[in-house]
Amino acid sequence: MSGVGSAEGGFSSAAGTSTRLRPAFARAAIGRLKELVPSGSGAPSTRVLSIESGSGVLVGQLARAGLNCWALASQQAVAAELKRSLPQVRVTSASLTALPIRSGGIDLLCIGAGLEQALTESALTEIHRVLRYGATLVQVINLMDGSVDWVQNLDALTSSASSSSQWLESPGESAYFAEPTVELFPNSVPSSVNHELDRLRADLHAAAIASELQSAVLAAAQELLTAQVDSSGAIERPQDTALRYWRAV
Repeated sequence: MSGVGSAEGGFSSAAGTSTRLRPAFARAAIGRLKELVPSGSGAPSTRVLSIESGSGVLVGQLARAGLNCWALASQQAVAAELKRSLPQVRVTSASLTALPIRSGGIDLLCIGAGLEQALTESALTEIHRVLRYGATLVQVINLMDGSVDWVQNLDALTSSASSSSQWLESPGESAYFAEPTVELFPNSVPSSVNHELDRLRADLHAAAIASELQSAVLAAAQELLTAQVDSSGAIERPQDTALRYWRAV
């Protein structure tokens, strides 16, 4: 997939770790996604395409919710992992600029974090082609609650290693899509210092950050996270599942 670049190699070497560390999305958010498709949730004619950069957590939840799902993998290693872990989902690997789908064949197209750079103008044109009129393009991500002090400090550390945003550039000025809607669904989960460090390590590796900088960021993050441990030895990971979506016009 054009635009994914060296991040693909990062996932290739750690597919299982990425899958294990990615938290599920809020059940209420999955319910909202079902409401965005036509003819009622789980309709046999509904076609949902999930563009996957790694774990397959999202497409797995959508499939278990009764939606008719495809997964488009960013590379062969990702496709192989998805086929192994989600045999009920049709998986293919193709370029975002040449989707193997008939025009107007998709009712809901979901994109997770990590694919922002891949959504070029030509990719958005192709996405619009496969969406039926009035269908929805939606980004689904788990966002840490930035109002919490320690999350702000952690963000400051990681932003020094990577300047990329988790949000997609809005295609709102395009003739293809209406202005975006954003909805947040609470999704805090229990975690631990080691779990958060593993998650951060996977993100830094996937972003192809230099090893020296990774080490410095991880050391500072460990000190920060250790200070957040409660009496049971756990950390509450404050986050929301965020949906940002655009209607195709």
